[in-house]
Amino acid sequence: MDPSTEMPAFVPAGWFPDPSGSGRSKWWDGTGWTGDEWDARSEAPPVGPPLNGGRPLLGPQVRLYSPFLWTILALPVVTIILDLVFKLSVAGYRDGDGSETADPAPAMAAALVAFVVVVSYVLMVVMAYRDWLWLARAGVVRPFHWAWGFLPTVYVIGRTIIVLKVSPTSSYFPIACAIAMIALDRISNSW
Repeated sequence: MDPSTEMPAFVPAGWFPDPSGSGRSKWWDGTGWTGDEWDARSEAPPVGPPLNGGRPLLGPQVRLYSPFLWTILALPVVTIILDLVFKLSVAGYRDGDGSETADPAPAMAAALVAFVVVVSYVLMVVMAYRDWLWLARAGVVRPFHWAWGFLPTVYVIGRTIIVLKVSPTSSYFPIACAIAMIALDRISNSW
């Protein structure tokens, strides 16, 4: 590729002068030039990106599955495993005088599980924010907003739908993982 036709890294999608000097403008999708053009000398500028309802398609070389997304999907596994481990009930034990005393271990275990669940929830919101930044840097126009990270399953579903719009070769795998985590959580809560 001719170096004069390349754009610097992390240039957001938009209309730019044709690097070949035709006097027309071409659409840069964040990773490369598309075939879409408009004549800046005679035509009114297009309202927005030429493709996909305002979200230009991204090439297959763009990484859209971040480590932050995988952290959001993995954190429920940690809390489910921890919950299952501490669900083992500890029976009371006998003091030296033969009287039965309640064991404080189950209450402490429940407090630990609650603490881990709260920390995991906060971490999922932070990971949603970092993932949102990742997608914006990758060239996704209007990525699914990070504030939906307060409802992590909704964030994963919305994010996956947006990614499918800009990269049709991506998959529904994150949604399948989120659904599997919900099912595993329901099963573990029934024990």
